[in-house]
Amino acid sequence: SLDGKFIQCNPAITKILGYSHNELKNMRFSDITYKEDLENNVQLFKEMISGKLNYISFEKRYVAKNGTVISTLLDVSIIKNQNNEPIYFVTHIQDITHKKIAEQALRESEEKFKLLAEKTTDIIWTLDLSLKLTYLNPAIKKQLGFTVNEYMNLTDEEKYPPESRKIINSVFDNEIQKIKKGIQPGKNYSVVFEIQLYHKNSSIIWGEINFTFLYNESDVVYGIHGITRNVTERKRVEEAMRKSEERLKLALDAANDGLWDINPKSKYVNYYSPRWYSMLEYEPYELPMDYTIWIDLIHPEDRHFVLQALSSYTKYAINIFSVEYRMKSKSGIYKWILSRGKQVESDANGEIIRMIGTHIDISERKEAEEALLKSRKKYMELTEFLPQSVFECDTEGKLLFANRQAFVCFGYNPEDFENGLNVMQMV
Repeated sequence: SLDGKFIQCNPAITKILGYSHNELKNMRFSDITYKEDLENNVQLFKEMISGKLNYISFEKRYVAKNGTVISTLLDVSIIKNQNNEPIYFVTHIQDITHKKIAEQALRESEEKFKLLAEKTTDIIWTLDLSLKLTYLNPAIKKQLGFTVNEYMNLTDEEKYPPESRKIINSVFDNEIQKIKKGIQPGKNYSVVFEIQLYHKNSSIIWGEINFTFLYNESDVVYGIHGITRNVTERKRVEEAMRKSEERLKLALDAANDGLWDINPKSKYVNYYSPRWYSMLEYEPYELPMDYTIWIDLIHPEDRHFVLQALSSYTKYAINIFSVEYRMKSKSGIYKWILSRGKQVESDANGEIIRMIGTHIDISERKEAEEALLKSRKKYMELTEFLPQSVFECDTEGKLLFANRQAFVCFGYNPEDFENGLNVMQMV
């Protein structure tokens, strides 16, 4: 009615507000209007009664029977008699509470994004599907020296070196063509690649690009959202490591040592140097860089303790892995190898995921040791039955060898020798 009483209500309004039809007929609209909205509502209704307005649509809040605040959209018309005098209002009420909650959540999300985007050191940007830049955060100034407006107006030639432009065009063209063909990327789909970018001072920085796609309410791609992270320092460190490893490889090649680089956890081989191959009479890379190749070439009698030594090293992280064993050459001859290595990288759980080491051909040394052992054995056999006493000692007098006649002559026995007999005790 013109004084705000409910004359007639349909079931929908009772459902929205929680009041029964009879309860509402005994109430005025002001009884259930949210306090902060009442003054404005009364003013609008007065203007309609005075004839200034015949129809109005606006948002207002009601307080439901359970105390909940309900956001609504009202379409209000004023009904007049034959004399053009207003007699009552007809109001259509639409519950938009969920919409208002969603709008509020969106505003809060946008505020959080804006706060994050303006505070982060990473460059955040968006593109439309024609690859036009539609948003850029202030981090562009810190990372590349340009203001947002300056960078928005740069051409690709002014942003990227030629090779990086090729990479960018290739990556984005490939993704856009998929979309044009109706292939929608998943919402968790992202693309990561690295390029170089021009700084305002004409220097070049390395950037890691990570982008994903923006979707509208119909789940259709309408744009691209990405982050550019400055990885110049990481690339510098990687390049320094690469050069360092190259120098190490050159030094090892010059020193006639073979180099190996493996992941003992995954059994993946990163590198066997040319000398690693030639030491076993193979051409460089004639055999695949495979972990099993190494193990298969080890002499069957040595294989178990080599694997055991490697396992112990990776498990207990002793200072250095060092073991001598035989490996089969291309001609079928077994060569003695001294393998020494050390961990250079571990994962988050402390497990070794990278070891670098060397192979040294010690066959000649082993042959010399074998010849010496044979010579010593022959010497001991020859002196064993001499009628004279023969013995050897080190510079501190510790007995190293004595023939049978020496024991007889001095009254000692082999057990005394084993217990560390000193020649000074024999004098």
